[in-house]
Amino acid sequence: MTGQVADVNRIQLLEDSLELAIGESDSIWSSVDKQYRLRVSICGFSSALVSNWLNEKAIENQMMQTTPKFTFDEGLVHVFTAAQMRERLTIIDPTYSQFLGYVGLNLWLDETQRETLYPKEKILVFPANETEVAVKAIASLADRFRLEHRALIEAYRATLERATLEDEGYNRPADWYAPLAEASSVEIEEIFAGIWDPSNITTFTGSEDLMRDASRLSRTFLADIPLSVLNMED
Repeated sequence: MTGQVADVNRIQLLEDSLELAIGESDSIWSSVDKQYRLRVSICGFSSALVSNWLNEKAIENQMMQTTPKFTFDEGLVHVFTAAQMRERLTIIDPTYSQFLGYVGLNLWLDETQRETLYPKEKILVFPANETEVAVKAIASLADRFRLEHRALIEAYRATLERATLEDEGYNRPADWYAPLAEASSVEIEEIFAGIWDPSNITTFTGSEDLMRDASRLSRTFLADIPLSVLNMED
């Protein structure tokens, strides 16, 4: 993906270890199939794992939260990690894939396919001063997915609608599923830009339980992962 600084094949070591750690956590997502654990909205815990890993490597970092207040997702609070890498601020976001759900790509739809529709990269890494480049790349992925898989999106939406009829207490899919499936390319890029817009970002402090669990599992599963997977110097 354009804008990334991490080598895709090398960073898979970190992806795999994060997924294993999540599987041993108390998270509601721990029982999800391993390949999807970084695709769902487990941003706080995943970023806490990354932050603790960086702390053990003596890399200055800070967990951050963004609250873009989208009209279709007003309660969104997304957490990621910002680290000083070779004297430049670098964003490490291990759960950015969840935002592809805005155009219809989620784990439930993906599970219906023989091969995954998700991009190979599970962790987004980019210099903060190249945020615009990274946003354009992610928005392009989202735009391409919705255009190439429109029929699949509509079929899945119809399945959800049928489920709604069977359960009156179920939220209508039109209220939450693929809110940007009909948006323009420009609108999609503008929305994604809001996620990592500095004006929407503040520091994040995790609960004691979250940070304790993340510290324990980070030492267990990430201790042997070298910083070089992020092109950092050991």
